[in-house]
Amino acid sequence: MNIKKMISILFIVILAFSFTACGGEDTMVYGDVDIGVLEYDSIDVLGVKYNFYDNGYALIETILHENAQLTDTVSYEGKEYTVIGFMTYKVSTMYETGAFGYGETRSSDHLILPSTIQNIPNYALAYCNAKTITLPANLKNMGNGVFSGCNNMESIDIPDSVVSIGASKLFQNCTSLKEVSFPSGCDVQFFYNTFEGCTSLEKATIPASADCVGGLCFYQCYSLTDVTIEDGVERIEESAFYNCPLLSTIVIPDSVKTISDHAFQECTGLTDITLSDNLSDVSANMFSDRYFEPVDVSGITIRVKADLVSYVQSIYPLATVVAK
Repeated sequence: MNIKKMISILFIVILAFSFTACGGEDTMVYGDVDIGVLEYDSIDVLGVKYNFYDNGYALIETILHENAQLTDTVSYEGKEYTVIGFMTYKVSTMYETGAFGYGETRSSDHLILPSTIQNIPNYALAYCNAKTITLPANLKNMGNGVFSGCNNMESIDIPDSVVSIGASKLFQNCTSLKEVSFPSGCDVQFFYNTFEGCTSLEKATIPASADCVGGLCFYQCYSLTDVTIEDGVERIEESAFYNCPLLSTIVIPDSVKTISDHAFQECTGLTDITLSDNLSDVSANMFSDRYFEPVDVSGITIRVKADLVSYVQSIYPLATVVAK
């Protein structure tokens, strides 16, 4: 892993801890902003609970119901506060407490986040049932699992301002999501279980900044037909495309060096795969299940560089192996 990616990973972890002591025991920093000392805790204003800090900032604790009104600034006790982010600050595992609460469901046709928010921490919007979510135009960073369980969300526009995303479980179980793309130049990490359970997903792009298509990345994406893996991705990990039955064609860029076992398990509609010229080895179990049961590959054409044709044909004698 190069230094740039190590720095990106460290930044996402630090972001997940958003609060840091600064100056005094009760003085807090959110991101890189000194928000001051907590003045008021869990205050309900127009259906949103906030924590208010004496430097004039507010953090969203909970969005209480579908009629809640999110605004850039909030007035309380005669003072104006700028809404700067969310209360989530723990390193999340799965479904960490966020703005919508632990495992709870909130409904709204359209959720518009305050334009003043630049960082969205891990799982902050998990289980939001809005059909559309408008992200701030100046958003900079997003943690892991931000949209996990948002099963009514059909699409999401990630603004070009975003420079860093933690993609682990980012869209997990977003069952209505059909298409996703990431901003050009955005550093996207932790591509594990990213689209797991996105049963309506038809099209997705893995950006060049991602180091891998991680384990179970597209698990049970039953509607997936079009995947673009940009040149720059280095690994396709175990069960990455497990149970994507409508995926018929895929091109693996030459930047990919390894494809792990079971990467295309249960991809029963796969008919054409182009392999990277720079694979360190070609797995004999790319298409098999975890128990190495025989899989019929007679309908698959495998395209490889000319000097690998004989070797790959020996591994997959029933497949059609041709030179690129």
